[in-house]
Amino acid sequence: MEKKVNIIIPSIKINDELIVCLKGINKLNYKNFIVTVVLDINNNKKLPKFKFKINKIISGKINMSEKRNLGARKFNSEYIAFIDSDAYPSINWLKNAVKFFHDPSIHAVGGPDIPFKNQSYSQKITYLCHGSFFVSGQYSYRKFKRPEIVCKDFLKSCNCMMKRSLYLKHGGMNKKRYIGEDKDLFEKLRKKIKNFKAIFSPDVFIHHKDRPIGKFLLQRFSFGTDIFTPSSNFWIFSLLSYLPTLLLLFVLILLFFSNFLLINKLYICLVIIIIPNILIYLELRRYVNKTKDIFVTASVINAVNILYAIGGLITLMGLKKVLEKKIYLLSRYN
Repeated sequence: MEKKVNIIIPSIKINDELIVCLKGINKLNYKNFIVTVVLDINNNKKLPKFKFKINKIISGKINMSEKRNLGARKFNSEYIAFIDSDAYPSINWLKNAVKFFHDPSIHAVGGPDIPFKNQSYSQKITYLCHGSFFVSGQYSYRKFKRPEIVCKDFLKSCNCMMKRSLYLKHGGMNKKRYIGEDKDLFEKLRKKIKNFKAIFSPDVFIHHKDRPIGKFLLQRFSFGTDIFTPSSNFWIFSLLSYLPTLLLLFVLILLFFSNFLLINKLYICLVIIIIPNILIYLELRRYVNKTKDIFVTASVINAVNILYAIGGLITLMGLKKVLEKKIYLLSRYN
């Protein structure tokens, strides 16, 4: 008999993106589930008829982390599954995830979030950027159907499933966290549960809408403001991934105010710019086919890393609380 799953979707309101998500859920090859949609407002937009039950919670303007906690507490189920409103699952998403829990040593399951099938060129470039170590660091594998692994860090909250009792027992997500709530959750679970085990499986995949380039740049800028928040052991690895960019930015600023001859400044700038871009080019050649796409992707990666570093500087200047949430919202909604 299939175990009951509560699929929890945080969203601002009922919109076209959420309806696409629900239509994808309607095709799932799994019967025993409910859907809980947690909304800021009830805009009374009419939903199509689906074969599953939809529970609607109007929470007001709270963080997505707290919305997920509300959805998990409100309705009883064996498992909870998280997906974002701008995504939709593969047909066997739940079926393939639930089977892992037949092994009692497994506590959580997730998988890749691959792009929508009909994406724009701008969204395609964003997806290619996510696959680069110079953007995603050690997490670059998450955007591809890589072989199954025991996940040593965390599963993204856009595609994650675990027992409801385990989630609630350990307090769920930190409701104060606006960014990085999934990293924070998994660090907490690893501290509290001996031999905690999470699986990343290519069979538990979803389709996730990529941002166009402009909104992607805003997103990374907002993420940069969070780089100095030591929310988990994984934080230090993220910081190290972007440390070269931060150092390069500081070097360029110092160089600008130095007494070096202009020609020497230009030579140093060229070296600072050319060496990282050679490494980026060599990496992109491994998974990007078209030369044009390589150069466009490399250009966006450069812009992303500069903005990420500037986000870190914003935090050091004490402006994080003022800008972080506003910039992230601009990156997400039209």
